[in-house]
Amino acid sequence: MLYNEDSSSVERLLIKKQQNRISPEELAHLEQLLKENPAAKAFAEFYQNEQAALQSDEAVHAVWQQLEQKMLQPKTSIVTMRKIWFAAASILIIVAAYLTFRQTPEKAQLINPVASNAVILHVTGGKAIDLTSNDAISTHSTIKQLMEVSGAAQGWNTIEVPPRLDYKLKLSDGTEVTLNSVTRLKFPFSFSGDKREVYIEGEAYFNIAENADHPFIVHTDKGDITVLGTEFNVNTYVTDVLKTALVKGSVSVSSNNKVIHLKPGEELTWNKNQHSISELDERITLSWMQGVLYFHDTPLSEIAKMIERWYAVPVKIDDEKLGRETFTGNLEKSQPLEDFLKPMKGIVKMRCYYHGNVLHMTR
Repeated sequence: MLYNEDSSSVERLLIKKQQNRISPEELAHLEQLLKENPAAKAFAEFYQNEQAALQSDEAVHAVWQQLEQKMLQPKTSIVTMRKIWFAAASILIIVAAYLTFRQTPEKAQLINPVASNAVILHVTGGKAIDLTSNDAISTHSTIKQLMEVSGAAQGWNTIEVPPRLDYKLKLSDGTEVTLNSVTRLKFPFSFSGDKREVYIEGEAYFNIAENADHPFIVHTDKGDITVLGTEFNVNTYVTDVLKTALVKGSVSVSSNNKVIHLKPGEELTWNKNQHSISELDERITLSWMQGVLYFHDTPLSEIAKMIERWYAVPVKIDDEKLGRETFTGNLEKSQPLEDFLKPMKGIVKMRCYYHGNVLHMTR
């Protein structure tokens, strides 16, 4: 596959430009690349015309590969290139239609056209709202407006956070929740009864508003966490594993009719019927909220899952032994994937290549 530094930069900068995250220096660099690289210029023109269909990074990457390979073949005429552009656009439309209609009817009604790049709130009644432009759901007026949209103060609402983003919100009782990428939170606009309950899939940091008469319960598919007023992190990314890290206060974690009580500074890892408690390293466990991910002797297989969540790029490790290799380092969440992979390839001694839109790691 032909995938040089210029093509990688153009693809990344075009995405950042579309998302309004490009700096003046990066914009100047993009313009210079477009002047020097005819293939890049052709792709940029195509991308400008078809960006409604190119909402995901995978779509951009796949089309870039097709166009670049054709552009670098000798004796490619302008007429031929136009045919390639139209063919690529047709492929994207067909794929988009397939992905939409293969879903169940209920989900097809709820999914927003920009969901791949947006934080989406599904409110009671089935309506979907794009929250990407909002810093957080917090003010009383905002919650009131959302209740009016849903048509009911009661009932469950769901926030879905896509790759490359995280999101903060304040619940009606004053509890603050920070959601990591690829996370889903189910919650009511207002709590009723003697308990405050939410459901989480993914990873989130909770700063619970204290209320001794109304315990706060975080439900996961691996177990439940009950608190009165505290700060803790919950992580359910790994299948059959529930991780709970307590910063302040106290929590009890229940699963399979067992209950574990945590003290501040402890981190619980519950894997099916087994559990272990270790000392909390906030730099590693909580760094995701500061825009940095730290790894300490982390298996490559686990890092691959993080890459899939944050960069929305499928990853395949070709060698099983390679997946057990460990890496110690950090990732700034704003940096492009290729910059993150460079130091890791030197330490782990591996190489990376793309096959289609899948990133392969091999010896």
